[in-house]
Amino acid sequence: MKYLCQKLFGTVIPRLLRPLETAPSVLKPVLLHGNITSPPLDPKAPMTDSPPASFYGHNEFDLRNLWRGGEGRGLCEIYHRSVPISEPRGDFGGRMGLYELLEVVRGGCGVRRDGAGGRRAREEVPRGMRGLVGWYGSGEWGGGGSGEWGGGGRWEK
Repeated sequence: MKYLCQKLFGTVIPRLLRPLETAPSVLKPVLLHGNITSPPLDPKAPMTDSPPASFYGHNEFDLRNLWRGGEGRGLCEIYHRSVPISEPRGDFGGRMGLYELLEVVRGGCGVRRDGAGGRRAREEVPRGMRGLVGWYGSGEWGGGGSGEWGGGGRWEK
């Protein structure tokens, strides 16, 4: 786990987020809801949401729950017609995986260690870290892959 943390914080996070801070595509933070849940199957129906947890950040952060399940990818495509995917576009799936990992860690912090949520976090956090480190941990473009991490199916390349 120590190795995964070192690679995640030392290589993966800078690899995925530093391009958002450099010209010509400097990220402008936006107000995020922070807690949008899975959408209804009808893309024209309003999204369901839980109590507000607003903060400023990368506009793609709120898409992580939609991206994860697969059924919301159509809504992501509709969203990206108005707000393009941030550059580098090939890192979108990796950013979704990273943002989802944050959500799993955050969600696991408020649950009993012996409860279902605690078990979920203990299983999914290392799996998510291994997936991201395996794909982006070399410090090279795409970790030897195509440069585009699928991020679908929960931590799979």
